[in-house]
Amino acid sequence: MKAIYLVAGFGVALFSTPLFAEDTAQAKQFNKLDKDNDGSITMYEAKEHVDMLKSWEDFDKNANGKLEFSEFSAFEARSDQTSKKAKTFVPPENNDDYDLGAAPF
Repeated sequence: MKAIYLVAGFGVALFSTPLFAEDTAQAKQFNKLDKDNDGSITMYEAKEHVDMLKSWEDFDKNANGKLEFSEFSAFEARSDQTSKKAKTFVPPENNDDYDLGAAPF
């Protein structure tokens, strides 16, 4: 009987704190968005994040209307890659896509 109380007590302790309380920036952002601490982010909880809402269906892999931490991580990884590409400047002389060509005058 003590084992049942121990397991039940562990379950209460586990769900009374945020599920992803790791010390990473991504986990902190997830916990900040997960207002009800249920381990997922609803569209309502993400209402201020337009980019996330625009690509919601791409990342809600199980189509349950919520983003779990793994789905949120995939969104964040894609967002990081996009922002790194946008911030990376390649000078025209080092960019194969840019044709210096002849001057127009």
